[in-house]
Amino acid sequence: MSFTRLVPYLAGHRFLYVGQTPDLPGVLRDAGSGCAYATTLQDLDPHVILRACPDVVLSPLLCESHDILDVARALNTLGYSGELIAIARSLPHYAMVQDEVREIWSAGNFTIIETDRLLH
Repeated sequence: MSFTRLVPYLAGHRFLYVGQTPDLPGVLRDAGSGCAYATTLQDLDPHVILRACPDVVLSPLLCESHDILDVARALNTLGYSGELIAIARSLPHYAMVQDEVREIWSAGNFTIIETDRLLH
């Protein structure tokens, strides 16, 4: 997944990346003025939220270990109410997926960023 074009969206934000591994994708390490954290869904807990203090949480729409619905449920349980961004290469049924997530994620803003569209 290409994150290069996503970096401008993150400038000036504290963000948390919930991925398949606890590693931040390389290009995201320099985004957000040094306020970037990464975790796995399994390790996402109140301590991670307090340490990262994110105003944006990023996660792949779908990966081997979880999907964005799992992340939204976990964030609801933890009381997080900031912005949630799902990252996907391309999405044929954008509105349908967005509606499904918004049924679960009503606490804050939800956006899907299609990295293929950012390339154009």
